[in-house]
Amino acid sequence: MKKKVVMLVVLLLILFSVGVGCEEVEFWNFKSFFEMFDKEEVVEEEPAVPTPDYPLQEDSWEEIVQIEVLEEGFSPKVVEISAGQTVIWMNKRKTKTFIVGMRELDDMRSKFLEFGEVFSWRFDEPGTYTYVDGIVIGKTGKVIVK
Repeated sequence: MKKKVVMLVVLLLILFSVGVGCEEVEFWNFKSFFEMFDKEEVVEEEPAVPTPDYPLQEDSWEEIVQIEVLEEGFSPKVVEISAGQTVIWMNKRKTKTFIVGMRELDDMRSKFLEFGEVFSWRFDEPGTYTYVDGIVIGKTGKVIVK
């Protein structure tokens, strides 16, 4: 019995010395302990306006078409543009993505795009171009260049 009491006292002394020496959290001050949990949630902000991969003239911003990469696919799925216009894909889902061109666009491949990152491609030749989401199977889109 005496041995158990001595061990309990030693254990309490160790716990007390650890609690007193701790600088990050004051365990003995319950108010500051519970204030740690009252912090506000961080809300993700909407991504900034995308910057294309190459320099643009001031009057050429209207030549850019934006496609959003969402959980449910591309929005819009089909865009019509004129030759010489640029398309920007912006990742608006929480997971990474990358854009892959099909058939006529087999040289079009983006890097992995995190949330808010963009990939741009300029379409100079008329035609219908298909692209896919390189991560989610079955998510496709089309760019029709007139």
